[in-house]
Amino acid sequence: MAYDLEFERPLAELEKKITGLQRKGDRLKHDEHLQLQDAERELRRRTIDHIRRIIFDSFVMTSSSCTGIALLGTTTLSLQDQQNSMGKQ
Repeated sequence: MAYDLEFERPLAELEKKITGLQRKGDRLKHDEHLQLQDAERELRRRTIDHIRRIIFDSFVMTSSSCTGIALLGTTTLSLQDQQNSMGKQ
């Protein structure tokens, strides 16, 4: 089972467990059926958590970049204003 990122390992293990249980099909015992449902729920929850984390991290990085650009722009304008006022004197 190949995975590229560290967070994929536990998800791949859950998928492997799910696939193994699904292969049994109609031969699943009651407790195995419950295990399958739990594993599917857990996989869905972890996947959603990872997606939320990725979105949040990219939002924070984008917000930080925009803030930095805005501050840089404000500083640049401030310096230009100072230079213009010095030139007028």
